[in-house]
Amino acid sequence: MSHEIQTPITLILGPIDNMITLAEKEGNLLLKERLNIISNNAMRLSRIARELTLVKNKKLNRLKLSVTKNNLHRDVSKICLSFKELARNKEIDFSINCSKNIDDTWYDKEKFEHILYNLLSNAFKFTPKQGIVQLSVVPLNKKGFIKVLVSDSGQGIEEEELNKIFKIFYRSEKSKKASGVGIGLALTKELVSIHKGKIKVESIIGEGTTFSVRIPILEKDYTDSERITFSSNEIKEVNHPNLENSKNSNPSEKTILIVEDNFELQSFLKNLLIDNFNVLLAENGEEGFLFAKNNIPDLILSDIMMPIMDGIEMCEKLKKNNQTKHIPVILLTAKNSTKAKIEGLKTGAIEYINKPFNTNELLLKVNNILASKENIISKYRKELISKPEIKIEKSQDEVFLENLVSVIKEKLNDSDFKVDQLTTALNMSYSTLYRKCLSLTGLNLIDFIKTLRLKKAAILLVKYNYTISEVAYMVGYNDPKYFSKNFKSQFKVTPKMFKSKAALSDNITNYLKSYNIDNTDEIKN
Repeated sequence: MSHEIQTPITLILGPIDNMITLAEKEGNLLLKERLNIISNNAMRLSRIARELTLVKNKKLNRLKLSVTKNNLHRDVSKICLSFKELARNKEIDFSINCSKNIDDTWYDKEKFEHILYNLLSNAFKFTPKQGIVQLSVVPLNKKGFIKVLVSDSGQGIEEEELNKIFKIFYRSEKSKKASGVGIGLALTKELVSIHKGKIKVESIIGEGTTFSVRIPILEKDYTDSERITFSSNEIKEVNHPNLENSKNSNPSEKTILIVEDNFELQSFLKNLLIDNFNVLLAENGEEGFLFAKNNIPDLILSDIMMPIMDGIEMCEKLKKNNQTKHIPVILLTAKNSTKAKIEGLKTGAIEYINKPFNTNELLLKVNNILASKENIISKYRKELISKPEIKIEKSQDEVFLENLVSVIKEKLNDSDFKVDQLTTALNMSYSTLYRKCLSLTGLNLIDFIKTLRLKKAAILLVKYNYTISEVAYMVGYNDPKYFSKNFKSQFKVTPKMFKSKAALSDNITNYLKSYNIDNTDEIKN
């Protein structure tokens, strides 16, 4: 359902974003204000669609936690930002009190956002002009829990209705005068409950209402299946170059394949890119794969949910094919969750953009990916010219090692990769393969594979700025926590510390060499 709604909303917001930018350049503030009203309401529709999807998933028992370590103060500030303009327009005194000294807070970021957004939205809805809305987020039980209090100076709720307001689609007589469909509070209670928390409400007629939410924030409060062990503090903002300066000097030389089954969104994307790139169009994953094999585009922009073959399956086929496995893929999707993002990244996609998306952000990411690819190609082109290859007969041991490494590298992101697959690929018995590997590398097969995985992980962490969790899945680990343990065992530092030290280094190549990591052939991996 979310896919069917988010795609039309993308088609509303895309042109609106362009018109707002144009109105701003022309100084037409009235038009900009009216366009912002359209944009804000389109985003509201997007949020309602996500809420309905969450309700549906709850009924189908699909609603699961994806808990991560987060910066509570930053997340609360970001959510509150969208209400500050509303407070100004309604002349509401909106006060925020959120402790800054709560470290290592664990919660499902998406669901916490829904909880807080719905409570604040409800408070602003029923608070009159020049009223008061207060938000307080405080630690409890030695920072084992947080308590979220949202108070308003609205008309209050009748005592007999206090137990009914959390029922799906329930609307009191007073609330019927305001906009809404009766989903928010019912969904909020479900999300709090799934989050192993409690929600209470107190209200005095004529004075206002206070909602109180209490949820655990320690890592130990959640099971392994509920946790995704990477910290949002490690996700760094990308410093995008100015769009005007990032355009390709020879745009006609770059080709982008758009794989999208919705004709209007396909046309919108084509019109967005056609001035700067050659554009190819495909209507599903099967057609996209064939176009990619026959035309070898520089980049693929693909939807996920499509008939015949979806974007995930197409990505998997592209990465298994020698002709197409080097092509970068950006996935567009209505699924707004960390697990969905990881699923896309595991198939080989390098970017994952949620619908509805900002057109400027999309263009910047496209240009950055192509510029990065061009820089790498240029580097290796220079190396080939300055270091011409001199053919020297290789020994059988060298050939064996090259073949061994080649087979392992092809399977590095496969968590189900078994040593038995090596014996088949190299046409050798296990005992012979084991002895030969130990003799030439000093490592047994298991340790040799682990070493290659961890060295590739190190390169991905410091050169391409992937998060720890993303890198873990990219090199074949199902459990990022276990990956971090192996990484520390190999390099004597945690992945987080490894990234931090690299950020302070003047030369990444030399930094990697200090850990006995040679990244000269990383692009082939």
